[in-house]
Amino acid sequence: MADYRIMTQLTVSGQAVLNIQERDVSKQIIAALQYSGWKTLRNSQNAFSLKGYSDYTIIRDGEVIFLELKRPKGGKQTNHQVKFQHDIEEHGGRYMIARSLEDIESLTIGYIKF
Repeated sequence: MADYRIMTQLTVSGQAVLNIQERDVSKQIIAALQYSGWKTLRNSQNAFSLKGYSDYTIIRDGEVIFLELKRPKGGKQTNHQVKFQHDIEEHGGRYMIARSLEDIESLTIGYIKF
């Protein structure tokens, strides 16, 4: 099993010198999901897209999850994203927000050790 870890902030003398951005967390989360057998589909946004649509749709063994990625500190859903989540869950779908590898740990059990 692979061992994935993430450092969200590096401090020197109490001052933050490195903040991990959403794109950095995204790369690690998607790599871990793919390693665990999930098919990851990036949902590109453009002028014709449904506002609030999740960043990714992930699929494994017939299970579909709409995955929204946020930076570890301060990443918040927009009002459109909250509505999209509500619509998905109201129709029996699964929606997940991930800010770190620990947030997807349940999806990688048996594949990756955190």
